[in-house]
Amino acid sequence: MLVSDLKIEVIVVNLLKGVPMKFMTLVSLAFISFSTLAGDAANGAKLYAAKGCVTCHGKNGEGNAAMKAPRIAGQFGWYVEAQIKFIKEGKRTTGASATMKPMVASLSDKDMQDIGAHLEKLK
Repeated sequence: MLVSDLKIEVIVVNLLKGVPMKFMTLVSLAFISFSTLAGDAANGAKLYAAKGCVTCHGKNGEGNAAMKAPRIAGQFGWYVEAQIKFIKEGKRTTGASATMKPMVASLSDKDMQDIGAHLEKLK
């Protein structure tokens, strides 16, 4: 099992405590795009539509204020992946997490990376 990009970033941040912020930011940015490099944005787009994400978050991830669904287009892929994992594992219970849980239950780690890669490319 590979260490997730989010875990790597947390490790790096903890190792760099006390290091100047400019250096820490540069090192952290080096890790941010790993999950989107590994993710298949085209497959992520298919999964995003198939899992019903478009219903609340919109076709282009623009969000829906009336449904209190946030804009997710342009989010970092690693962040999207982490949030989906937290919802799937029951670690995130705020907002519409309960509504999303059945939709993300069958997603693999690779599926989550792919959805993250897709959303990161949207603007």
